[in-house]
Amino acid sequence: MEQKMLYVDLSKGEVHSRPIPAEWVRDFIGGEGVAMRLLWDLIVPDADGTDPRQPLIFATGLSSELGWAGFLL
Repeated sequence: MEQKMLYVDLSKGEVHSRPIPAEWVRDFIGGEGVAMRLLWDLIVPDADGTDPRQPLIFATGLSSELGWAGFLL
């Protein structure tokens, strides 16, 4: 099954999806790993964290479906 990312550009009012590259899924574990790889590509190094050019990424991790995310058993 092809996994996709949803891109939302609020300044332009545009929404589109792109497939997650297969090598990202293979090389990075779970949604958090893929999100970190995406952040690496999209971050603007010379801008501060509140700059509107910086990405805001929402992603789920490995334990999001288990109902105990954030807790160690």
